[in-house]
Amino acid sequence: MGKLSLTLAIVLVMVAGILGGAGTFAVFSDTETSSGNVMAAGTLDLKVWNGSHWTDSPNVIHFEVSNMKPGDVKIWKFILKNNGTLPGNLSFKFFDIVSYENGLIEPEIENGDVEGEQVTEWYTYYKYSSDYGDGELWDQLSIYIYEDDGNGNLDWWDRTILGAYLTDYSEYYSIKNNTEIPTGITLNPGENVTIFIKIKFKGEGTILGYTENWTDYGININDVAMSDSVEFNIEFRLTQTD
Repeated sequence: MGKLSLTLAIVLVMVAGILGGAGTFAVFSDTETSSGNVMAAGTLDLKVWNGSHWTDSPNVIHFEVSNMKPGDVKIWKFILKNNGTLPGNLSFKFFDIVSYENGLIEPEIENGDVEGEQVTEWYTYYKYSSDYGDGELWDQLSIYIYEDDGNGNLDWWDRTILGAYLTDYSEYYSIKNNTEIPTGITLNPGENVTIFIKIKFKGEGTILGYTENWTDYGININDVAMSDSVEFNIEFRLTQTD
């Protein structure tokens, strides 16, 4: 066997020896076990203060407005709390809005009110909607919602969440039925906020802030809402923040 062949044979034997003993080699290892792992969903739980304790009802708040006269103002106060474990954005919506005619009396008829439909638009320049019933009281309400600054009183400087000077005069000014309205308020777990809802029956000549005497046209705009009533619900909602 030549020198080159002998060298090659030795190399092959060494390789075979290495491969043959490969199964006997070991590597270092270290294993750690993580035990007792639990995954749980967080909670969003909106509570309302009822004067003595926190309750789940009414998260949906029912309003009945009746026997009001022009210029009357009614104010409701609600304290809302996030009783869950996750932060949430607060919103609300109006739904089940109904304006009842409750029949017609003489002043309504004299001012153009007709059974089964709302008054026409020719003297207000805005279209009355019949989506919410055939009464006119809803059209003449101003509804405002405020966020309390923390002192528990409704003050002029409290932040306005909703300022609906006209509730149903046009597409732009109307409060939409069943439409979510954000408040811009985030409630962290355990936090609460005080909300004021103010409803005003506008007086004659206050349409869009202009001072006009509608009786100059032979019409008293408030008279068409005589004997009318309004029902609607407001639902508050917490939605998980991103």
